[in-house]
Amino acid sequence: MLLLDFYLGGRSDPRRIAELYDRSRILDWGFVAWAGGVAASVPFWQSTLYTGPFSVAFPGAGDLSMFVAAAAGAVLYLLTYRLKPLRQRTTGNPVQAPAQRPDRTTDLAEHT
Repeated sequence: MLLLDFYLGGRSDPRRIAELYDRSRILDWGFVAWAGGVAASVPFWQSTLYTGPFSVAFPGAGDLSMFVAAAAGAVLYLLTYRLKPLRQRTTGNPVQAPAQRPDRTTDLAEHT
């Protein structure tokens, strides 16, 4: 989910760093995609604590839960990442982002 959010969700843009410090956002679609991936993987778990129905029926397949969770989470994220955040705080001021470091290329150009 983190890699999809970084590349597809536009988080690779340095101008969006301030969003990391925005405390008004508390629940976003990435969490929903992650939770959906975990829920979809439950039937495929194979461990000493719990063995899902798929793993009981096909014990030779092994523990496929990580692959199912990744695929289901990725599909859910792709379906929801452009929607507005699920929940935001309505009171309080968002925290301001720390000061940005100056761009090295402009810094070098000024000194030459």
